[in-house]
Amino acid sequence: MALEAFVESLDADLLVNCAGLAYFSLGCDLDSASEQDLWQVNYHSPVQLIKQVVQKNQKIQLVQLSSLAALFPHPYLAAYSASKAALQTYTLALQEELRQSDSPIQLGLYILGPVQTAIFPQKLVEALGGSRLQMKPEKVAQQLIRFIEGDTSYEIIGLRYRLLVWLGRLLPQRWLIHCPRQVFYERT
Repeated sequence: MALEAFVESLDADLLVNCAGLAYFSLGCDLDSASEQDLWQVNYHSPVQLIKQVVQKNQKIQLVQLSSLAALFPHPYLAAYSASKAALQTYTLALQEELRQSDSPIQLGLYILGPVQTAIFPQKLVEALGGSRLQMKPEKVAQQLIRFIEGDTSYEIIGLRYRLLVWLGRLLPQRWLIHCPRQVFYERT
């Protein structure tokens, strides 16, 4: 109901969704309620928002932010990775449907690497290499604005992360998802 009210009163040229919820744990240890909350925030609510805006059929540019976790499964972030991959797949498919139907709605998808936000506790950030491996939100915003203004509908934000995705296509997936348990989970 809150989404419906929001969309009904929406009068904007641009709408950016960057909502996300993550739990760092063994996949099988994440309780059902937390996993359902994660899927609600990361997939169901954004999809409902997109659908309602599309049904309203006003000229607007929708921007969906996603995560590198959508491209590479992350151990100890199984539910997060799966929810972001599902949203990315939905967004890309709908993007093409809107393009083919000459819809006035533009739907963009931008993939982010780690950004300095509060999604993970500081202890976990340090265990994963610290904030030096994360992009500053201001830098992300600058690049995002540049891509939106340039009518780019899909992009990976950050040169380091574009390179990572390019290299990831060359390596076996098993190598990409392998991480020593002590490096991540036991340090936190």
